[in-house]
Amino acid sequence: MTLDILSIFGAIALHELAHVAAALCLGVKVKRFGLCWRGVYIVREAGTDWQNLLISLAGPVSNFVASYVSLAVLHRGAIFCAMNLVIGLINLLPLPCSDGLRVYKLLWGMASSRLSSGLEPAAPAGTEYPKDDSVERKQ
Repeated sequence: MTLDILSIFGAIALHELAHVAAALCLGVKVKRFGLCWRGVYIVREAGTDWQNLLISLAGPVSNFVASYVSLAVLHRGAIFCAMNLVIGLINLLPLPCSDGLRVYKLLWGMASSRLSSGLEPAAPAGTEYPKDDSVERKQ
């Protein structure tokens, strides 16, 4: 039971520290962080869309990396592995106040602004488009 509780708090602490580390690495000032009735929170300056996207993804990615390392590399910590997977997955869901909702909104906003500016969405690497003369155009 004690190990379960420590695993949960360890996974949450790792998650939040990853957000702080990403913000600091990207040059976004962290003003404060703490604990409230909804959980751990971080107050930081606003960054660019890309900075905010990377900072939001840092927490769940750190949970997935910790889960992999604890089980695949160290061959220990099944509870710690499970807690990290659960926290990482839940935080990627587009739920209110989650990293997933933040990521969804950022990606949607970035795609919308790219489309409204007349630019085509970026194609995956290796994608070839037909030449202009082979494309049928509707008039």
